[in-house]
Amino acid sequence: MTTLAKINKYLKNLGIEAEILSGKGYIYFAGPATDKWYYTIVPGIFNKKHLSNLSDAQGYKLYEEMCQLNSFGRR
Repeated sequence: MTTLAKINKYLKNLGIEAEILSGKGYIYFAGPATDKWYYTIVPGIFNKKHLSNLSDAQGYKLYEEMCQLNSFGRR
């Protein structure tokens, strides 16, 4: 079971200037590392309850997945 705080701590420990936040009906990434992203909302994760169903490893991988999503089709 993961949380926003665990993911944010993980990102901070890696030196990544981003954090995962909860909006109204969605979870998203924000911060300098995401400034050039087209998509910041995490698909399929609608609230903290959905996020808590992920393992810590799955939660930590969300940032990498979002990086890949945002680089798809770009040069």
